Amino acid sequence: MRRVILSLLILCGLSHAIFIDATIQDSRIVDDNHIYKPEGIVGTAFEIGFFNETENIIDYTLAFGIRRFGYSYDGGNETVATWAIEFKPLIWSITLWNVSFEANLGIMKTIAGHHYREDGDGNNLDYGFRLGYRINSQFMASISYTEQRPVEATLRLFTLGGWGVNFQYNLPW
Repeated sequence: MRRVILSLLILCGLSHAIFIDATIQDSRIVDDNHIYKPEGIVGTAFEIGFFNETENIIDYTLAFGIRRFGYSYDGGNETVATWAIEFKPLIWSITLWNVSFEANLGIMKTIAGHHYREDGDGNNLDYGFRLGYRINSQFMASISYTEQRPVEATLRLFTLGGWGVNFQYNLPW
């Protein structure tokens, strides 16, 4: 944990293009499963990112965040929801006429949740995209899609994901 905080402080000192964003999304099983009639839950994510240069057409950023994701079943009476810390070292975006398309790839470490138990290392791949509009140089609103896939596919045989709404604020540095 100390290393993560130290890394964030160093990145804050080196970067003059910092952003924060929040996502509210549907989270559900997105492929074949053995759970009868699974349903979704409300997933959330909060991130802080670096190197976001809004004047660039093609841009690279990276982000750290915390995410809640999972699914429900039995008519919503049972919920499997987990919290994870995520690191996205690969975020690429293309922006033309204030319309931005972004793709990302990262890794998540599950830390807690309802019905959560430590099977394997708790690592998930995190990937997705978003399509947004830059309202001005500081605000962007987007439609996003994210999936979480276990690194060790034998532990869980399904992928979780969902559509959502994302809001990003670039700090005036």
